[in-house]
Order: sequence, then structure tokens, then C-alpha cells
Amino acid sequence: MVSLFLFSVSLWWATPSAEPVAVYLRSERIDDFSQWRLVCDTQDTFSFDRDGALSLVVPDRSAAFEVVDGSQKSMFVGAWSTYGSGESIVIFVDGRGLNVHQVVSAGRTAQSTWDVSNEVSVVQPKDQPERAATQTSDWLKEEAEVLLQKTNLGGGSPILRGMSGNRVLLMVDGFRLNNATYRLGLNQYLNAVPGGNVAQFEVLSGPSGVQYGSDGLGGTVHLRTQDPAEQSGDALYYIGQISSADESASQRLHGQGNFGKISLAGHFGVHQYNDLEAPDPIGAQNPTGYDAWDGSLNVTYQFDQNQRLRFINSISRGEHVPRTDRVISGRDLLWEYHPQKFRLHGVRFESSRHTRFMDHMDIGLGLMRQEEGRRRISSNSPNELELERDTVATLQFNGSFTKIGPRYQLVYGFDIADDRVDSSGQLNDLASGTTSPADPKFPDGSGFQTVGVFATYENNFIGDHWLRVGLRQSWVALEGTLVEPIGTVVQTNSELTPTFTWALRRDRYVINAGVGQGFRAPSLEDSLALGASNQGFDAPNPDLEPERLWNYEVNLRFRMVRAMVETSVYHARYEDLMDKVPGTYQGSDTYNGEPVFIIDNVGKAEVTGVSVQVNGQVGLRHSWRADAAWTEGTTTADNQPMRRIPPLRGNLSWRYRAGQWNLSSVFSWADRQDRLSSGDIADNRIPDGGTPGYGVFHLRGNYRFNEYIDLKLGFENLTDKLYKNHGSGVYEPGRRVMVGIQAGWR
Repeated sequence: MVSLFLFSVSLWWATPSAEPVAVYLRSERIDDFSQWRLVCDTQDTFSFDRDGALSLVVPDRSAAFEVVDGSQKSMFVGAWSTYGSGESIVIFVDGRGLNVHQVVSAGRTAQSTWDVSNEVSVVQPKDQPERAATQTSDWLKEEAEVLLQKTNLGGGSPILRGMSGNRVLLMVDGFRLNNATYRLGLNQYLNAVPGGNVAQFEVLSGPSGVQYGSDGLGGTVHLRTQDPAEQSGDALYYIGQISSADESASQRLHGQGNFGKISLAGHFGVHQYNDLEAPDPIGAQNPTGYDAWDGSLNVTYQFDQNQRLRFINSISRGEHVPRTDRVISGRDLLWEYHPQKFRLHGVRFESSRHTRFMDHMDIGLGLMRQEEGRRRISSNSPNELELERDTVATLQFNGSFTKIGPRYQLVYGFDIADDRVDSSGQLNDLASGTTSPADPKFPDGSGFQTVGVFATYENNFIGDHWLRVGLRQSWVALEGTLVEPIGTVVQTNSELTPTFTWALRRDRYVINAGVGQGFRAPSLEDSLALGASNQGFDAPNPDLEPERLWNYEVNLRFRMVRAMVETSVYHARYEDLMDKVPGTYQGSDTYNGEPVFIIDNVGKAEVTGVSVQVNGQVGLRHSWRADAAWTEGTTTADNQPMRRIPPLRGNLSWRYRAGQWNLSSVFSWADRQDRLSSGDIADNRIPDGGTPGYGVFHLRGNYRFNEYIDLKLGFENLTDKLYKNHGSGVYEPGRRVMVGIQAGWR
């Protein structure tokens, strides 16, 4: 049996509660857990019943626990501090190894982070009760492998392995957030998902072509929302927080309840952001402020122990969200997104009944609707107000099926998505008050469809050695009608995407070495978009080819006496890479005084990188974490740097948890990035000579007075450092105080 004193976790220690804790084991191949035991690091032992359930009071001074099967083989190692007070603990034991989180992003089925063959990191807001994140994307700011770029305060575009925009796949509960209008450049769509409804962020670095098809070249960010069935008891509580840097205020009302087989959880939030204050000499960044609201309602119906139905609903709206960089640079007098609307309604059926062809099934049907309005007054035409509005309705249907044997696991499935775009434009003459129609950004009534089937097979072929092979066939099509002489455009692409991984899995370490392919088919934004952008005026190019990459990667996870380490090394080779290049529209290289650009296949590129993450524990109440990531990207045809490649960056954090107290400190740093592409040099968001390096320090804490009131207090950027992330259009806040309160019955 593995000694628990050799185990440490990435999260801090919390003093055990005297309240009983319910623990449930779940498996797709095991029916009888009557011989299984839970062993604490204090050597206290508890027995599961036949169905894999037990109730216990955590022994005093117990920090970690181990689940062992009837032959005393260690099947799971965890930490009590991973789970909230009074929270039911559900553990999937089909994969062996140390685990503090379960993820679904890597293999489209629940598995331990220890067993994932790719680089993956997990952020759970409940694990950081002292942190007051202003927006959804802010939860990723302190992950080294994620560079969170912000063109404006309302933005938050994750850059993974040098890839951004529609080269990073965003997902919510198994449904694609990306649609055919997502920009090749940086975007703000991650913030459309209500942060108050997110239970877990999963960041899968590297291509996900086999799992999800087109888009995820740099990686996938999978948001998993609250599952009411995993919440304990009924609750109704208020969460409010304010920030001194922009005098922002956020207020949310949450509720949850259990009614027999039905569990539900929801929230409604209102958010007000004023202009963001940066340190001198920048000061107030005008315009950055805006208003927003969001809400959610998730319902789970449990047919029985093995089958359930989940209803997932999220909605958000942003009002007058400014595009700060364009206004501050003087290129526009006004540019704002109004409105920004997002709706997601989905249903997922999950079954763990054993059949000949599957042990687990997950099928989802979802409808997503995104609406984006744009209001712009160009400095070149101060008397003209340009109005554009795009509405994208996306219908999705997907399913994954898992079959597990004594020495293998098979996951197979399908996914279908259909985007329908309504797009319109209008030009208002501010001097005369007259209006006239204008070209929309996308052909009105255009469409984009993706269909894919996939399978991955993992086999324990000898000893501790595993092989994983995967294959996906994808079909992608788009259609739209542009003005003459281009006319109607129909594009179809198909792609066969493989992956292959070898793994050596031991109790103390895991080594994965693999090669995989990713691709991204041209979208409506790439091929048929028409309108203003950061660089000038974008014109259509209906002759684009898909961009592809081969990714070669080795990662290692190992645990020492009081620490766990994960490190990854990768090299990606891109072909037919897309990028913006000077072009023409209607025979001219300028339009309304702006230079014309098109997206074209510009050739080959290479991206190489290294990342490392170390989680350690000191005693029972102190823990620490350090991570760092380095990336270098080069276009091989001319040996020039790629755009928006992050600098060397990282974080060092310490946490203390005891009783009602939670304290943490974080030091975030980045090196100077002066290895710039020509596009970086022309980008007004990047200072002359490159983005300076920085080091900033944050101190946070919270105190739970009783079961009804919890107070959090944060001091961020204590040295009042002027800094911003590479490629961002706004500077990060100066020295600020963040105060939050949670009050109510929970």
C-alpha cells in the first residue's frame, strides 16, 4: 500500500470538520465495493458498502486519504482540502494513480489528471475561497501556460502555446462555444459564460483534433458548470464584491435545492465596471467601463444510480462594451460592442449501465445563440456612425461512449454542429440624420457545418506500459453569398486526424510520449468577413485551405516526499498557416482610408515550448505552488518570429488554511518580450521595442464568521507596478483593494 506520508497535493490544508462526510465510489466496470477501504494518513480505516458508499467524520489531523481495493492495491490518493466543507465526495476509480481532480476535456470521458496523456491543468473556484475574480476569464490569469490577453476590460482571450482566437477551442459542458464568426485574432467570448455558474476550468494544452475536430490547435479550455446533484443540501445566499481600481461592483444571488430525484441550482448576477485605473503615468483608461448581467439554471434528474438527465442553461448580456485600444490610439472616436448577448440551452443524458458495446454513455443536444452588435465612428469619418449586428444560432448534437475492459479502454463517438448567421449593417449620417444600408460583416443567411466521428483505444499491452491510438474523420462545409464579382461561395473540407501516445505508468511517476495532428478549417470569419479590424479593413478570401499541425510532446508527472511535479516539452510544426496579409478589395489596397488586409495561407511555422508545475505541502496547513512556461514560435519560410508569442512567465504562490481562515499570496512575473513579428511591431497594443517584463505581488484572505457570513479581502499589485500582458490593449489595475462578502443560508 502506498504510504500517504509520501503524498502531497497542490491545494492547502483545511482543519477537518466534525460533520459527517459522505464518500461515493463510481466505476464503469466494478459492481461490488464491499471489500474496499478508505485509509486516512492517521491510519484510521473505513469500509465502503457494496454500492461504494460510506459516511465518516474526518479524523483530527488527517490531511490525506487513500482508497484501496480488496487486494490492498492503491486505486486513488486524495486530499480532504480538495473538497468543501459538508460536500459529498464522488470518486471515479477506473484509473489508478494520484488525483485531486477529475477531467473530461482530455479524453471525452471522466479520468484522473494523473492518467491524462496531455498537459492539463484544473482551476476550481471553490478551491480558492479567498479570491475575488472580476470576470470569468480572470480565473485563468495565474496559470503560466495561459497568457490571458485583454484588448479591453470586457475581453479575456486565452493564448495557449502561442495560439489565440479561433485557434483555441472553448467549450462548455461538452458543447462548443466557438462558432464560425470567432476571430482569428483575440476575442472576448470566454467572458460571455457566466462565471458564477462555473465549477471547474480545464485547460488542455496542445492540439485536440481527435477529441474535438477543428479549431483547438493551441489547446482547449473546457468550462464545466455546476452540477446540482453534486451540491449538498438546500441553499440561498448572496455574493457581492467591489474593487477599488475601477470602482466596479458585482452582485449575485445563488440558490440550490434537492427535491427527491430532482436537483437544481441557479444564480442571477448584475455587474458594473467603471473605467479601469492603471498606475502613473497612465491613470484612468477611458473608455473601459461597461455594464453586464448574467444568469443560470441547471437541473439534474436522477432516474436511478446509473442514469440521469442534465439540463444546462446560461444567459448573459453586456452593454456598451468599449474597444479600448482603437479609441485610445486615436483610430476611432467610438467603438463599442452593444449588445453582447449569449444564451446556451443544453440537455445531456448520462448512463453507466453496462452493455455489450458500452459501459458509459453521454449524449448531448444543445442550442447556443450569440448576438454581437458593433457601433463605430472612425476618425477618418467623424460624421458617420457604422452599425453592425451579427446573430449566430448554433445547434449541436454529440455523444461519447466508453467501454472498459481489464486491460483496455475504448472511447468512441460523434459530434455535429450547425451555425446559421444573420448579419446586417447600417450607416447613420450624424450631420443630416439620414440612414442607409451598409454591407454586413458576413453574408446574411450564411452557414457553417461540422460533422465528425472519432475513436480512441488505450491498451495496457505489457507491464506498466500503455499505448493509446486515436482517429477522427471530420467534414466541414461553409456557404455564403458575397457581392459580385465573388458571388456565392461554397467550401468543403474533410480531414483524417490521428494521434499516438506511449505511456509508462508507475506508482510514483508517469511518462507520456506522443505525436498528434490538429487542423483548423477556414471559417466564415476567415473566408467571407468584411469590415474594420485592429489593423485596418478586412476583405474576404474564399480560396483558403485548412491549416494543420503535427505536435510532438513528452510529459512527466512524478511525486516526491511532499511535492508533485509535472513538466512538458513539445514541438509543433504548422503547415498552410493562416495570417493577415495586405490585400485588395474592389481593386484597391485601401478602403475608406484604411489599409486592406485578407487572411491567407502564408506557409509553415514551428512552435517549441517547455512548461513546469510544482505543487508542495509543508506541514498540515501550508502549501505552495510554482509554475513557469516558455514558448518560441518562428515562421520557417523567412525565419521570423510569429505573432503574439508569450514571453517566459510564471507564478509562485503560498497558501495557508486553518479553521475559518484562508490566506494566500501570489507573485506573478513575466520576462520582457522583444522578439516581435512585423504584425507585433505594427500593433498599437504592443509598446515600441516590445512589452516590458514585470513582477507583481498579491495578498488575499477570507474569514468565515459562521455558516451564514463569509468575508474576503484582497490587496493586489501591492507595489503599484505599471504592467500589462503581452498583446493586451489595456494595462492591468494598479494597487487595489478587493472586498467580497457571502451572506445567507448554505
